[in-house]
Amino acid sequence: MDIRASKQKLVTITSVSEMREIEGHYHFPVWMKHMLATAGIYNVLWGAMVVLWPHMLWARIGAPSPSPIELWQCIGMMVAVFGVGYFITSFNPIRYWPMVLAGFLGKLFGAIGFGLAWYQGALPQGFGWTILFGDLIWLVPFGLVLREVYLQFVLEVRPLEEEMMFEEEFGHVATNKGWKLQEMSERWPLVVVFLRHFGCTFCREALQDLGRLKDELAAKGKVLVMVHMGNEEEAGAVLAKYGLQDVHHISDNDRRLYRYFGLQRGFLSQLAGPKVWVRGIHAGIIKGHGLNASGADAWQMPGIFLYHKGRIRKKFIHRSAADVPDYRGFIAEQTG
Repeated sequence: MDIRASKQKLVTITSVSEMREIEGHYHFPVWMKHMLATAGIYNVLWGAMVVLWPHMLWARIGAPSPSPIELWQCIGMMVAVFGVGYFITSFNPIRYWPMVLAGFLGKLFGAIGFGLAWYQGALPQGFGWTILFGDLIWLVPFGLVLREVYLQFVLEVRPLEEEMMFEEEFGHVATNKGWKLQEMSERWPLVVVFLRHFGCTFCREALQDLGRLKDELAAKGKVLVMVHMGNEEEAGAVLAKYGLQDVHHISDNDRRLYRYFGLQRGFLSQLAGPKVWVRGIHAGIIKGHGLNASGADAWQMPGIFLYHKGRIRKKFIHRSAADVPDYRGFIAEQTG
């Protein structure tokens, strides 16, 4: 597979709507903008009603007003302030997602709180209409905004020109020894291993496996290249621990090379699913690789590629952080 040809495909995120607003690097369906603006107007009007006519709602549902009434008016002011926040957020729901999250949690806990208060007789059943229109009906659309935020974080929507710009820079990507990756691939088959962060127990397990196989790789005329998100000093110390101090490695802090080879951030199911927990206990505790925090992007998924003469001859892209590639398959693969 020609990696350059594959980069001509336009990458987009599947969304619940094909109509999208584009604001900087943020893409979002138009309905989100209208929904949040509507939520903002509703909150401001409801809050103003409570502040200006605090007894009106309770009179309509046939219940006594709370005392002190000033506390109820304070709640109205808070709701109105949230409304202003929703209206501002409507201009870019993805960028200002923390406001959406705060609103979602407020509405969720508000509905739960009413349910408990009604069950205990502290609030009349008629107050449920306020909860229905003020909280419950907004949970699904707010949740969809948060889902879109999550998808865009993982899949990383970026302007096409930004990704294509790296096409020109790729020819200058060099290892710690000064060799350009593209020039190396013209001379030797490269086994390019993209690692997760150095604190990952599976990353350490992979380094141990590769340290044991590096002589077999060399005997087959293949050159091992490690790509990581750490700095050169950190990488040198970690690689030396596994007998890989002499291998070529590339620091890719901004993960542009990862994306160039089609490696994305992982979903929670890929990073913390049942398989990850089971394998993590085995690799981290039984095999003793441990687990540490890292300043690198912990969401990044790993992968391995046999890269020769500008073409990917074989690849393994992890479906789970716990997957183990068939390293010997890469060693045995013929490149022609």
